[in-house]
Amino acid sequence: MNPVIPLVFAGIYFGVAILLNLKRMQKALSDKINLSSPMILFSLRFFMILGLMILPAAAYEFYSTGSIDFRFHSIAMPMIYVMTPCVQVILSVLGLSTNAIPEEGGITLALADNSFMVFVGILCSGVTSLSVFVAAFIALAWDMKADIPKKAGMLIIGVLGTIFSNIIRISTLFVVGLYYGTDAMTLMHTHLGWILYFLWITIFWFLAFKFGGMKFGKNKATA
Repeated sequence: MNPVIPLVFAGIYFGVAILLNLKRMQKALSDKINLSSPMILFSLRFFMILGLMILPAAAYEFYSTGSIDFRFHSIAMPMIYVMTPCVQVILSVLGLSTNAIPEEGGITLALADNSFMVFVGILCSGVTSLSVFVAAFIALAWDMKADIPKKAGMLIIGVLGTIFSNIIRISTLFVVGLYYGTDAMTLMHTHLGWILYFLWITIFWFLAFKFGGMKFGKNKATA
């Protein structure tokens, strides 16, 4: 797909979300649409925040690489370089010694004897799931009863947990591919990501409401 097309749609979503978040526009449309509905507010804020992340990231990608393909190489690659050593630590605990071999568009994880290899590419970086989590968290936390330090703390925990769930995914795929073959690894690759992501999100929000002081309602606390 032409990379300009998703960029245009991202710009439209962002512009509409900004427009509908304006109180003047909400007042003008109040007799037609209930823009105060929590779900509508969440959707508007989600797209607005996602746009605030995607559009600058797209601009940075174009500045650094001269093109945009919405895999965000310039952002994903640093994440891969951070995650790979963590994956290697987990594999070493399991008795698997690996080498990380930098390549175009990612890193190849190979057993020390080169008998098995897995390529960790741009799509394995977790940029998409991390962006969705951050946008969703801020959109939900907007009206939650918690002070700013608590929200910031939960956001950091959520980001780290989301990254760690992806590290677990990559480690698991390596082990499955090694012991059960590429067909099993391909099957796991298709489903394991969203299973771990939703499992982590469920745990995260339980912790946020149970121990993080997060409650729905207008936030009146200050930092």
